[in-house]
Amino acid sequence: MRRRPLYGLAALAVGATLTLAGCSGGGGDAATDASPATSAATSAAGSTSAADGGAAQTTALTADDFAERIAAAQKEKKSVQLAMTTTLAGQKVAVEGKVDLGGSTPAMDETMTIPGMSTMKVRAVDGIVYMNLGTLSKDKWIKVDPKDTTNPLASQFSGMIDGADPTQQVEALKGAIASVKQSGSPETVDGVEAQKYVVTVDTAKLGGALKSQLGSTGASLPKTITYTYWVDGDDLVRKVDADVSGAKVDMTFSHWGEPVTVTAPPAGDILPGGLDDLTSLTS
Repeated sequence: MRRRPLYGLAALAVGATLTLAGCSGGGGDAATDASPATSAATSAAGSTSAADGGAAQTTALTADDFAERIAAAQKEKKSVQLAMTTTLAGQKVAVEGKVDLGGSTPAMDETMTIPGMSTMKVRAVDGIVYMNLGTLSKDKWIKVDPKDTTNPLASQFSGMIDGADPTQQVEALKGAIASVKQSGSPETVDGVEAQKYVVTVDTAKLGGALKSQLGSTGASLPKTITYTYWVDGDDLVRKVDADVSGAKVDMTFSHWGEPVTVTAPPAGDILPGGLDDLTSLTS
């Protein structure tokens, strides 16, 4: 059956995006929260640089301030575009998308390419995940509520949205950071000067939701995970590399602070059966 690998790849890609973006993102307030089924980030640029950042870093990040400084930088920008490649069990999943961190929950719109399958599209709006499996779902969308306790398959997606709560993630990551080491001289990432940092995380100290996301492939987590971050002078993450539970994840971030709009699919394009439709389609 193809169901389990499909769930695992979708969960890994979506979860990794929300984890790495959400763990250092910022929540919205009454003035910036998205309207139902629509999310838009239109925040102004940072006070000392262009919307996409790029200033030279003057003060090195440390284990004590890594999470807080990145959180503050991304909270100000509120949006980002990303590209990610995840290699797992010989399969390479490529993801491109945009994330809005300005609402009460992160919103995203991503396109996922998996070898041997149709292109998959994933959106998250107002805490709900929508998946379009291309020809497999007849180009229709499957709506998934990760909080749905009536369907056990929803647990495959539990923690993706709740676990992306910026406050929870910052606290979870902060307590788990074992070390932050500056590595070499600044490098150029997508035309922006960024400092390389090697960040070691103690998985035993990760929060439950974050640990669940990182272990979504079903493999046991190692005692520590080493991330390599490239961070610019505005404390904005430009690139992240990691090897988690046998999955190699490479991510790049760009266009910080530029307007992003994410909307739910039209009601007529959503299959009525939810995860039951996904079960029948992938059996």
